[in-house]
Amino acid sequence: NHEQIARSSLKKILIGSPCILKQCKVHVQRAIKSWPCTLKKKPMEIRMWKKQFEHLFSWLSEHVTTTTSLTEVMVRLCVVITILSTERIPCGRFDRKSVTESSHVPWQSNDIAQRMHEIIKEEVRRIRINSEENLDKLLQQAYDNHRSYQPFDASVVVQKVLDRMLGREDDVKPMSFSVTYLSEVNGKKGTLKVVHILSPYAQDQDGEEFVSPKMLGGTTVDICLPHRYDSVLNPLFSPTAATYIRNTWLNRIGLWSEGVIELSNMAVDANVYSNNQCSEGFINGLKNYVTTVNDDVKSIADLIHRRYHDSVGMGRLISNQIDQSDHVIQRRRYRNNSVTRNVNTIDAYEESNMEWKRNPGTTRSMLAHYRQVMMRGFEGGREKGAFQFDINRHRSMWLILNDHATNLDGNFMSITTFSEWLCNKRSIPLKQEWSDVIEQFYNTYGC
Repeated sequence: NHEQIARSSLKKILIGSPCILKQCKVHVQRAIKSWPCTLKKKPMEIRMWKKQFEHLFSWLSEHVTTTTSLTEVMVRLCVVITILSTERIPCGRFDRKSVTESSHVPWQSNDIAQRMHEIIKEEVRRIRINSEENLDKLLQQAYDNHRSYQPFDASVVVQKVLDRMLGREDDVKPMSFSVTYLSEVNGKKGTLKVVHILSPYAQDQDGEEFVSPKMLGGTTVDICLPHRYDSVLNPLFSPTAATYIRNTWLNRIGLWSEGVIELSNMAVDANVYSNNQCSEGFINGLKNYVTTVNDDVKSIADLIHRRYHDSVGMGRLISNQIDQSDHVIQRRRYRNNSVTRNVNTIDAYEESNMEWKRNPGTTRSMLAHYRQVMMRGFEGGREKGAFQFDINRHRSMWLILNDHATNLDGNFMSITTFSEWLCNKRSIPLKQEWSDVIEQFYNTYGC
């Protein structure tokens, strides 16, 4: 019975710690996400691969704050630390006659994701406390030796996990997390593209996890041909970033992990918020609340007079909103139709791209053009049976495009930017790499 175990565990925790403190989930996400941008003295690797590190920490900020299992979060953080702590990654041997590839072979990343999933589950099983007797024993050790030995110290718990993932233990191979392939040959020089598998998990539309590689592309390594070595330098090798994640977040995981929220909600059947936005709103309301009680009790006639004027004002407001409702509905329908219209009904004017001839190079026409190209690709892919999507759910469309960008070893816009673009709220051009992904998507499915 999970509820009984949760109540028993929470009771034992409250004996040693009557007050449980947890950092706000939103503030933790912001702090992790913004670290590559706010770091004052950036190492060379972060300056060189700025977008990749920003994308990594942006994904990490959401990934670790939405996973409720404490042991799962610890092991998944160890995976990222392993990626950042590995100086060299395996690769093949190449010469001038080697065949170049435009993208990696999908089965390689899928195979690495499956092995990574098995490693994560095995490490979680090793560090998880599997019985109340073991929990009582560890708690007693913590109470008796609180100055010299802490069995719940995250840095101590995960040290063996990191040693196994990095291959520091005997007869244990380092964990694989990358795919390299030759993308360009120029005389005696060659370019290797590197795809990093950050996590073996993806989420479906219902938020359920399944094994599928979460990849980070865009990094390259220049080599001399012929290349006779079995490894190359890891572009994401960054002791600074690895130390930051370990010392700032992994060692203090009890202060910010969602595990304690999940435990308390299950134990007391409550709904404890994981952020302090509710408290901030309540305090802000108390600080800025203006009361008229003293004036109201002084004169009932003045109170009736004020309430009458308030009622008249509210009536006028409702009347104006009713008068403007037709215009608001038409405007929303126009915006919705501009995004969700069926590409099969596009008239010959749009097919001939006359919009470009009349307004050459304008930002609005460029944004509209790429929306049309994207929708043609979606309709073509649906007809070919390549995928299914819900045109009224932006996330379902974004997931397909994001996976397509990952297969091309590129990056795509965030879900927030994607929704703003579809709703015609974006006023600046798309980045070139995003436009390239959309064009490749159309070339694959729309033709």
